[in-house]
Amino acid sequence: MELIAKHNEEHPSDFKKYDSIEYKHVFNELREQGKTVLDGLRLPVGADVTNTNLNELQLILLNAQGADFRGSTIRNTDMFGADMSETNLNDLDLSTTKLFHACFSGASLENVNFSENKSLKFTRFSEANLQKANFNNTKLHCANFKKANLEGATLKGATLKGADLTGANLKGTDFTNADLRNVDMTEDELLASGAILTGAKVGNNSTWKELL
Repeated sequence: MELIAKHNEEHPSDFKKYDSIEYKHVFNELREQGKTVLDGLRLPVGADVTNTNLNELQLILLNAQGADFRGSTIRNTDMFGADMSETNLNDLDLSTTKLFHACFSGASLENVNFSENKSLKFTRFSEANLQKANFNNTKLHCANFKKANLEGATLKGATLKGADLTGANLKGTDFTNADLRNVDMTEDELLASGAILTGAKVGNNSTWKELL
């Protein structure tokens, strides 16, 4: 396949000329040829990346705006700084995916498993649909959830220092034992949000309390 032969030489970071091919086959052939480092890869807007094995690839600074990843596996994959805005990743397991500084603005992330993920610092989820997403025991320092839909999501034991929750839908969001110190949302706003806040820490680092 021409794409495989010339990748890293003529088209190191742009798949635009290949928007009619099936990406699951492309990534399989790249893997077979030992090409697992694909930094700066750019997919066509709205690319079909469904049912694709992306495990253990280095997709640093990936640009995949509007792509459909449903049914794919993305385990132990490095997606530092990836632009995943407007993508569809419903029902995927991203618990082992490295997502520092990744952007999921406007993405559909219903029922996605982020649990135990320690690499979500500075990740952007603004206006994303995160209904029933699992963020249990994650580190979300400086993550942006502005105007995101977190209805029914679970963030038990999560740490959220510096996170922005302004305008987010928190109806039924479970913050049991979460660390909400220094989040960009007041205690009164949190209490009025409809979220579950049992044992959650609120306030700032020097003056904080647990909600019961």
